[in-house]
Amino acid sequence: MAQPDAPQRTDAAAPFNQPSADLILRTADLVDFRVHSQILAQASPFFASMLALPQPPASAKSSDGDAGNPVVPVSEDSTTLELLLRLVYPIPKLHTQLDDPEKMVPALRAATKYDMELPTEILSGWLTAIIPKSPLQVWAAACRTGLEVVARRAAEALKKTWTRPDKLETLALMNELGDMSGISAGDYFRLKRYLMSENGSATESLKLLSPGQPPTPRLLRGASQFSTEIPDIDVECSSSRGGRTKLFGAHKSVLASHSSVWKARLANLRMQHMSTDSESSGPILPQLDFDEDSDTLAALLRVCYTGELGLPADIESLGQLLLAARKYDMPHVTTCARLAWDDAASRNPLEAYFVAINHGLRDYAEAVARKVLAKQTAHVYTSVMERSSALAYHRMLVYYDASCTMIRDRALQAIAKLPENIDYYNAYRPTYDARAVKTGWKGAIEGKTFGSPEDIKHVLKKMVQPKYDTPKIEGYVGAVLHCVLTVQDETEQELNKIHINLG
Repeated sequence: MAQPDAPQRTDAAAPFNQPSADLILRTADLVDFRVHSQILAQASPFFASMLALPQPPASAKSSDGDAGNPVVPVSEDSTTLELLLRLVYPIPKLHTQLDDPEKMVPALRAATKYDMELPTEILSGWLTAIIPKSPLQVWAAACRTGLEVVARRAAEALKKTWTRPDKLETLALMNELGDMSGISAGDYFRLKRYLMSENGSATESLKLLSPGQPPTPRLLRGASQFSTEIPDIDVECSSSRGGRTKLFGAHKSVLASHSSVWKARLANLRMQHMSTDSESSGPILPQLDFDEDSDTLAALLRVCYTGELGLPADIESLGQLLLAARKYDMPHVTTCARLAWDDAASRNPLEAYFVAINHGLRDYAEAVARKVLAKQTAHVYTSVMERSSALAYHRMLVYYDASCTMIRDRALQAIAKLPENIDYYNAYRPTYDARAVKTGWKGAIEGKTFGSPEDIKHVLKKMVQPKYDTPKIEGYVGAVLHCVLTVQDETEQELNKIHINLG
């Protein structure tokens, strides 16, 4: 069968095809840009440092280049690299500036990567110039490239025209950004807080862009530690993630009893070990290799040997543990970790939601979304948002708003069923009018955010007043009691029909 032709290299257009060039930059799409190292070194400290290193003799240089010129592969495509080089070369610039923020993002990222100050300055100016026409798109580009000043100017322009729909947490305008790639949930949160703030002075010092992704939390109980006092260890579990190999001694029988996947791997390992045993000069323990980091592997082993006592305490580590337990078919570990997860998620539901999303635990994310609703924590901040996607946050807010709106509507429907034609006298309210009470409660409900059907019941209970002096109030009290007894279950049924969109 004929093999497909290998991709062919092509030469860039002028002025990046001159024979006087002494260096070739080869792009990801195999376009060769012949450049002058002196110009590149002046424009980029990154390339200046690289070119200052001792170079191989001409005879040892790549035969791909012209006259033995060295070839430097770069990860950018030809469109991005050409724009970047045109901005630093002493040649006429583009006749018209770009007006699409998305097309500037790759070049800005490359300029930052190669420490090129001039392209960053020019492209930032182009972005600022199109803020009046596309403020949201410019803000998104600034988030993706770390341009705080540009992001603030774009946010200021957005705030002049943006109005918040009553009681909603979602920024509906974010739908214009599609999958919101390259934008963190933290960026979304800060823009939302900036737009919703009514105190201008409070937002003057507010940074709009992510402060950088925080390090992933480590296990809090004996990080990367596992050992057993049970004698006769007969297998080593190995983790090499992070560049360092860590070995944990264990017992095949324990591992096989907790995981069908490990049991099968140990059987294969036994056969391999038997074939090499005769060649070794001394006893060597068979080694079981794992993709997980040493913290997660140590936690898996601890739970296998000590049950819930070996569980980590933080949500991030519990998420990693649940993912690994699912991968290796470990029901006992999953049960222990799930109980600890549920407890931690009840205390910090929004953090648990993002951790579940980041680890692909969709069922856990959907379950914890109800906890975010019940605790009304969609408006709070957690550091895991800096390494979570804006789209995941947006979907949570859409679910949160839809659920809260439905619950509030059910409360208003319950109030509407109460009678209005009761005028009576009592010792505490000489001119009590049920219609006025209904109007007051309706206003209170419209201004309240409900996190669960039970919240409605608590509100309605307050409407039943003691020591009334007229039997006419009995109908009113009966109607309220009916709402108290039925509205929670009815609302719960409606809430179960609302599902978060996890993609």
